Amino acid sequence: MIHLVSILLFMVFFLLSFIAGFALRALTKQRGMELITIYSQGMVVILLIFVICCEFCAFTGSSIKFAGALWLAAIFTLELFFLFMDRRRFPSFFRRFRAGLRSRKRQPPLTVLFGTVVFLIFLLQVIFLVCFEIGAPYVSDNARDATFAFETGRISASSPVMMLYAWLSGLVRVHPMTMIYTIAPVIMLPMYYGLEWSLAKQLFKEDERNRTEKCLFMMFIFELLHIFGYQSWSGRRFTLLLSYFSETAFLVHGILPFILWFSADAYRKRAAVAAKAREAERLKDLTKGDTRDPEEDQDMNHRIVNSRNIGIALLVVTVLFSGMIFILNRKINSLHETAAGLTESLNSGLRTYEFIPEGQERAAAFIVRQSNGGLIVIGGGGAENGNPLYDLITEYGNSVDSWYLNGSSPSDTGAYEVCRDRGLTVEAVYTLNINEFKQK
Repeated sequence: MIHLVSILLFMVFFLLSFIAGFALRALTKQRGMELITIYSQGMVVILLIFVICCEFCAFTGSSIKFAGALWLAAIFTLELFFLFMDRRRFPSFFRRFRAGLRSRKRQPPLTVLFGTVVFLIFLLQVIFLVCFEIGAPYVSDNARDATFAFETGRISASSPVMMLYAWLSGLVRVHPMTMIYTIAPVIMLPMYYGLEWSLAKQLFKEDERNRTEKCLFMMFIFELLHIFGYQSWSGRRFTLLLSYFSETAFLVHGILPFILWFSADAYRKRAAVAAKAREAERLKDLTKGDTRDPEEDQDMNHRIVNSRNIGIALLVVTVLFSGMIFILNRKINSLHETAAGLTESLNSGLRTYEFIPEGQERAAAFIVRQSNGGLIVIGGGGAENGNPLYDLITEYGNSVDSWYLNGSSPSDTGAYEVCRDRGLTVEAVYTLNINEFKQK
């Protein structure tokens, strides 16, 4: 049942995000935006609206229910207004979208295979987060704010994203922990990966020939970084496999790609305007008798643009690989420190070893290594056990603090005498004179 609720909430958020993304598209006068870009950027918009409503209600002392109602009212008002203002473009978008699907060029088999692998990794990450809980103290600290708001209705201004989970928990009648662990991954991860995909498409927009392969490779690197971040624990505050629900993840994987996308788009538009100005200047020079070849200048500008984009892409890939290597190195160092600590703990603890003579089933002696390294021997048996017992004792030290013999007969002291004659130092010897108790 909870998985059905997750799918329904994802569909509701997808619809609201798509309309909000379309309104953002109309406001920014964008054309040719992909469905994933519209959805993911619209998701950022509606979450930002909720953050604003949450902070306003926290300032005025309103309840979490009022913040949710105000959020829905703001979303529906803005979306209906922009749909009405831009109603002519809305049907034409779907016509162009269908036409784009029909005219979409067929990708090579290797690209399709690589894209399938990237999508399966994303899907497995969602399934992993839905099926397994994250046992970490800071997770409980974040969830505590959502649980407090869910139970009391009071808003925490420092955790606006947690307040969204608290309000949704009250809406669908589930506990906030269930919302965070089971439902939130289905809602948040598609948005984050959609934003990263949109940013990759924007960075490689000029390279029509290899853009899909480069975007898939960049997504693959992002997925590996999140896996390494989960393993290393060093990036736990912002890696998606550990903190997909947090405000930090929303800033790093939501707001930052959103800003970078529009910054890159604005830079590209300014470059296009500058290119048009240079083209107009070139035409003006031609009318004055300038003999420069326009095609040669255009080709030179195209090479400059491609070199700049390749440089940006290489810089991004270098940063990603550097982050991966750093995280992997932190993981290896952490494993080394853990292993060293475990070895030290084992070496400093009390250990007991048993000596079983060859051909027998019962232990004839016990060697106790104390936490300070000193040895205690209990038992030993006859002289026939002396040499193998000496070899076992000297594996852990060359001296014995105390040796407890079971009796004073040769069958009890023989092994001790052999070890002493071979040079083993024994500080103290005690005879217990233990007799077997036979119950009548």
